[in-house]
Amino acid sequence: MVVLDTTLSRMQDLLSEKISVDELEKTLFDMGFELESGAGDKIKIELTHDRPDLIAPQGLARALRYYRKKQRGLPHYKIVDNNAQFIVDASVKKIRPYAVGCIIRNITFTDALIKEIIWVQEKLHATLGRDRKKAAIGIYPLEHIKTPITYQAESPKEIQFVPLGKTREMNASDILRTHETGQKYAHLLNGCKTYPVIRDAKKRVLSMPPIINSNQTGRVTKETNAVFMEVTGTHLPTINSVLTILATMFGEEGATIEIMHTKMQGKTIKTPALEPMRMRVGVENVSETLGVDFTEENIADLLAKMGYETSRFRSGVLEARTLPYRVDVWHEIDIIDDVARAYGFNNVGTELPNVATTGNLLERTRLLDSIRDVMVGLGLSETFTFALSTKQDQYSRMNIKEDVHVSVGKSKAPIDMVRTWLLPELMKNLEQNAHKQYPISLFEASDVVLLDDVSDIKTRNETRLAALLCAGDADFTRIKSVLDAVFRALNIEYSLKESKHASFIKGRVGDVFVGKKKVGVIGEVHPKVITTFGIELPIAAFEIDIESVL
Repeated sequence: MVVLDTTLSRMQDLLSEKISVDELEKTLFDMGFELESGAGDKIKIELTHDRPDLIAPQGLARALRYYRKKQRGLPHYKIVDNNAQFIVDASVKKIRPYAVGCIIRNITFTDALIKEIIWVQEKLHATLGRDRKKAAIGIYPLEHIKTPITYQAESPKEIQFVPLGKTREMNASDILRTHETGQKYAHLLNGCKTYPVIRDAKKRVLSMPPIINSNQTGRVTKETNAVFMEVTGTHLPTINSVLTILATMFGEEGATIEIMHTKMQGKTIKTPALEPMRMRVGVENVSETLGVDFTEENIADLLAKMGYETSRFRSGVLEARTLPYRVDVWHEIDIIDDVARAYGFNNVGTELPNVATTGNLLERTRLLDSIRDVMVGLGLSETFTFALSTKQDQYSRMNIKEDVHVSVGKSKAPIDMVRTWLLPELMKNLEQNAHKQYPISLFEASDVVLLDDVSDIKTRNETRLAALLCAGDADFTRIKSVLDAVFRALNIEYSLKESKHASFIKGRVGDVFVGKKKVGVIGEVHPKVITTFGIELPIAAFEIDIESVL
């Protein structure tokens, strides 16, 4: 949950109505959020993590106006394009490769608005920005800046400026070593020989992202009436989303949003992204999912309460449009969720199913359980490892080249992907139990996650069975006897064909086939892999796609 600290009077001002605490609480509850009354005028609002567009009070007020039918249609902001340039140099590609920006004009800054902006920055850094790793924000008074603006990498000694809140000029290395903010975020630049820096046309330093702004060019005051705003990071869709949320926050204050032309990796893109997102939603799908009979008109009215603009695509299908600040809208089901919120979950009736049913195990589950019984009967111990893994464990320690996979944002632990096969996780388990008595025999029947362009979510789960034997006499013959028992239990014939696999010893590895379909690999693990995991005994192993043979 994200908690928005604001005041009732501020929300009344943004809503342009004298809403009471009780009215606000009821509306927020219907939308799926909670209000906590504070002392006096202060209020706290609990928001769900999937709606970062509501972190800013201006964004929440916009959503409330829609829900209370005070506003309809897509919001219209003042947008101009004066061909302002933002250049992303190729030197940052291996450090922090992406940056986008825009200019905000005709904005009146107050102490309250400045505090809100700082608060929103911090919350976006912590959520979408993954503590500045994925995205970091910089805002600068435009009067101190001359375009074009350049984002590039330089040696630490070349980057010299007075950091925000200080009076003495420092170089980049000094900032990371002695400045409190530099110390806090220095880990984001670990291992980098050059550091990112943003300079204007006169070569003045604006900031060293994602660490800190310059005191001379990066301090917004009540006298400021125009700002340059940038977001740098490691994931282009995320930094685009952050910039759009911030730009529309200022747009809600009546400011003018000036488009920037960002030149990056051989392309020029215009930011922020303010073109409507378009998605189709079927009336039948909405009705079946929610258990309520809706018409096209019903759905259009309900989506208007959630800030959508709709039109008829064809009979029974609507096209729904919303602006890209709605970063939570990916799929038709997200629009159906918004229909439910607008309709009111409490208004969805409850009834007992008109068919008496008794819960039971799926046949697939029964077969998997029988395979587990076979493996345990053969003396193997079952493991349950984590789906999240690392590229080092999944690829380099297994002596194979990196392949396509689902990446995840790094945290303080070095987890950066979802596993694509089980055997590396069994090897890690063995490594962590190296002090135990041998022989050790392990297996796991679980899912891996693979990229799949055909799937609507671009990934698919595949159930695998992996096993290993670690003993002085572990060899191909012994592990094959385990595989024989598995296929006998399934009453399926299989065959082996000699192959090559860098994780296994050449000449002692084969592909597993059912009919003409390859379903796995079996062999004696390569000594290089074994020693990488700190094991001193031979290992024989297999991994098969059990999903395709069930």
